[in-house]
Amino acid sequence: MSDSTLRIEQSQLAMSDVSIKHHSEDVLCPLFSLEIDTGLLGGISTLVDKNTIHSLGTTCMIPKDIKNACFDAFFRYIHPAHPFVLPKANLLNILETQSPPYLEAAVCYLGSFYVKSAPQTTFLDKATSLLSTSSCPKNGFAVQASLLVAIGLDCNADLKRSLHFLTRAEDIALEIGMHQKEFVNMNSHGSTILQESWRRTWWELYVISGMFAGIHQQDTFRLHGVFSDTMLPCEEEDYLINVCSHLYF
Repeated sequence: MSDSTLRIEQSQLAMSDVSIKHHSEDVLCPLFSLEIDTGLLGGISTLVDKNTIHSLGTTCMIPKDIKNACFDAFFRYIHPAHPFVLPKANLLNILETQSPPYLEAAVCYLGSFYVKSAPQTTFLDKATSLLSTSSCPKNGFAVQASLLVAIGLDCNADLKRSLHFLTRAEDIALEIGMHQKEFVNMNSHGSTILQESWRRTWWELYVISGMFAGIHQQDTFRLHGVFSDTMLPCEEEDYLINVCSHLYF
C-alpha cells in the first residue's frame, strides 16, 4: 500500500491487524515518551486518497473507521503518558451527551500521529477552528482540547502555534478558576471521575507549562506563581477504573 492511499474496511476494524505509524519517523518529542509497536488499520476494500482528504479541509467527512482508529490510538499511546482526559468509556459518554466536538477533534488529532496515512491536518484544522471561534465555550473541556492541540503542535515542531494554544489553555483555566478546589465540585455534576479529570487537567497544564519554559525557554512558567488549592491526582490505576478515593477530595 502506498503512502498516498488509505485502505478502509467496511466491516469492523480488526485491532489485531492495525497499521501504526512510528512517531520516530517524524519528529522526536519529549512530550511523547511511549514506545510504539506496529499494527491498527486492518483489512481493506475501499481506497481513499489521503491528499484528497486533506484538500477538503474541515468540511470533509472523515471515514468513521479512520476516526475510530485515531480515537483508539489516542487511548492506546497518548493517554498513558497524559492521563488527564477522561478514560475512554467515560469520554465516549460525554461526547454522546454533551458533544464537545473540539475535544473529540483534538483527541483524534493526537491519535492520528500513530495511524498510518490518517488525515492529521484535517483533525488539526477542525480542532483549531472550533477552539478559535467566539462561540467556543470557556470550560474545562476547552482547556483539555487546547492543551492537547498544544502538545501535538509542539511534537510537529510548530512552536509558535503550540505556545498560542498553551496560552489559551492557561487563560481559560485561570478565568474559570480551575486552580481552585471549588471548581472541581461545581463543575462535575456529582461525578467523581469528572472531578478527578479536572484535577488532572490543572496539574497536567501546570507541568506542561513548566516543561515548555524549561525546554524551549520561551515561556515564563506563568502558572508557577498561581496559588492553587486543587488537590493532587489519585493513583492512575484507580482513575482508570473509576475508583477515586475520598482522601483525594
